Amino acid sequence: MFGFGKVASATSLVTQAVQQMLAPFNISGGLPVGFWRDPYVIGYLQSTIGMLAKLVSQGALAGEKIGQVNLNVFNNLVPGQGLQLLRMANEFYAEKNLDYLDGMDKGSMAVLVIYGSRDFDTHTDVEKARTMVEQTTMDLGQSAAPAGPAEVGSMLQFLLFNTVVANRLGRAE
Repeated sequence: MFGFGKVASATSLVTQAVQQMLAPFNISGGLPVGFWRDPYVIGYLQSTIGMLAKLVSQGALAGEKIGQVNLNVFNNLVPGQGLQLLRMANEFYAEKNLDYLDGMDKGSMAVLVIYGSRDFDTHTDVEKARTMVEQTTMDLGQSAAPAGPAEVGSMLQFLLFNTVVANRLGRAE
């Protein structure tokens, strides 16, 4: 029972976070065609879900329980399709699909940056996100204080998820 409560709590929090990630697509006409079959999308989301589940549970969830959170979140996002999405992810992983693996890496990096990891401070994508946040701040006439992890991480997510997905799949039709 103890594990179930943590899985349910993590599922709820992570579902809300991922829904916020998808909100810009919904505002601009919906998810692009092929979104739920794209290896980059599946890798990015699977990695993001797993990382967020570990963080919101303060490390109490691992292994099968992280898998359960992944299944639950995918089912919440696409009712009844969670198992199919995880099977697809397993196939992408088994065939070493480079887009899937890239999505996994980028999703992990974005979550870690948002939560304050300094491991990626000199990564090209993080530097670009930081510069964009600082430039936007100056353009708005605000003082040019250093961009914090939440701002940089959010911009990084926009660059590595929203922009990449729009470029890969186009806009909703």
